[in-house]
Amino acid sequence: MSSGWMGPRLGPCLVACALLPCAAGLFAPSAGAAIVTVGPVLGSATVEGHAECGSPSGCLVAQKTPSYTSPVTGKIVGWRVKGATGTFSLQVLHGNTGGANSALGTAATGKTFFPAEIPIEAGDRFGVDIPQVGDELGYEKQSGATFSAWSPGLALNETRAPSEDKSKAELLVNVDIQPLPGISAVTPASGPMETDTVTITGHDFEQVEDVSFGAYSVSFEVVSETTIVAQAFAITPSTVPVTVTTRAGTVSLPAAFTFVEAAGVTMPNISPVVIANLPPVIPDLSSSTPSNAMCPGSRGRR
Repeated sequence: MSSGWMGPRLGPCLVACALLPCAAGLFAPSAGAAIVTVGPVLGSATVEGHAECGSPSGCLVAQKTPSYTSPVTGKIVGWRVKGATGTFSLQVLHGNTGGANSALGTAATGKTFFPAEIPIEAGDRFGVDIPQVGDELGYEKQSGATFSAWSPGLALNETRAPSEDKSKAELLVNVDIQPLPGISAVTPASGPMETDTVTITGHDFEQVEDVSFGAYSVSFEVVSETTIVAQAFAITPSTVPVTVTTRAGTVSLPAAFTFVEAAGVTMPNISPVVIANLPPVIPDLSSSTPSNAMCPGSRGRR
């Protein structure tokens, strides 16, 4: 290995990287994309060294500059590493305070992406916990890059200054963050209680899991990341909030839609049809005089 954590005798620290300019930093997809990627573009990055934890109590490393802080509030839905070998975990940091961890991700050949479900707030940054001696995380040399290291790593809600800050190296790890959705308008703003089509406009309608009008979930179609068409209904006339839930979280617009009772239906006034008296179909035989009846096929007597 070209460099790594020094042994416990000198305390955990990283060997300084050589000066070499490199383009990296915050990367975000084109405008309108729901997923934001924070960290270097790993596909074009070059592994020029490895960070290794030399402490049996584990280490936590987190990029300081370029700023690996989340620009949005939402949820980390996945993360990647490059030039890594071993088992790691991702951790959200609130400044120098430890936050929630994801499930462990084991980096191996062909396994560099790990799904996650970690809430994150705008301004939080992320770090990688290296729990074992010998596990390595790749870095790329960069003159303006610095990162912090804690040994041992930060526990949940623990606040502690870094053991050291190192420069001229950018850790090869990035995260995918799905922003919390937002609702800007509901059109129309009122309608009948029976099923009616309503358009919800907003942002970050990615992986929509539920749309509700008041207490009732409704059927819906996600037309784009900014538009949802829903089939609204209610049991009683009321003004209700409209709620959209994605895997990143839930947002609600209060008093967004009013269900009104449909006006009563008036039947047209139709004149009755008068039918003239008609003779009965079957004659009334009660007043007829008896007559000689003759059976068919027989002859009478003369």
